[in-house]
Amino acid sequence: MAQSPVRQVFLKTSRACLATLEDPRLLPVWEGPSVLAGLTISGLVGHLVGGMLQVERFLDAEVPEVPLITAAEYYAPQVHSVDLADTRNVAVRERGSAIGEVGLFALLDEVGASLDRLTRRFPDLPRERAVEATGSSGIRGRVLLLDEYLLVRLVEQTTHIDDLVASVPGLAAELPEIAYSLAIDTLVTAARLRHGDLAVLRSLVRRERDPGQALRVL
Repeated sequence: MAQSPVRQVFLKTSRACLATLEDPRLLPVWEGPSVLAGLTISGLVGHLVGGMLQVERFLDAEVPEVPLITAAEYYAPQVHSVDLADTRNVAVRERGSAIGEVGLFALLDEVGASLDRLTRRFPDLPRERAVEATGSSGIRGRVLLLDEYLLVRLVEQTTHIDDLVASVPGLAAELPEIAYSLAIDTLVTAARLRHGDLAVLRSLVRRERDPGQALRVL
């Protein structure tokens, strides 16, 4: 069975993220603050790699028989609070911090091994293979085709590797351009579903008529 393009992009992007995490600049600031309020560098890395590890875990879990949603529909209803004390924000930070506690080298080994297994496994999975996407918020019942779920992962990878680069002076990341393209397409589609096309158009060309920040999905 031929490997799907999205699966290939996910694997390449994940490997590129790992290459960034191998930079020696990261270890000396491991317990320092990131650019995300309340989250250390180790917690941010934990959040980033935790998403990669979810793929294999979700593939091994049972999938409920519910209507499928797309990656854009996964994001469209999620209106995130900027309140650090919000329970969902707290859960995300705690989960990332817990994953990061094992240390950078252990995480690199764990994620590398998982990606090796997924590289062997992906070609044998049919296009209609679905997974249930559950996270630290505990929301259940969100079932996506595997390739749609990997678009979610690309959004998270491109976003959080940029957060990490912004947090560590001198750090750089070289992700595949197609990863950014797929992430942007997913988020713009989510914005259109959430706010409507006119609001998104105004956000693109008439920011003075964009009080709701229609392009702000996360």
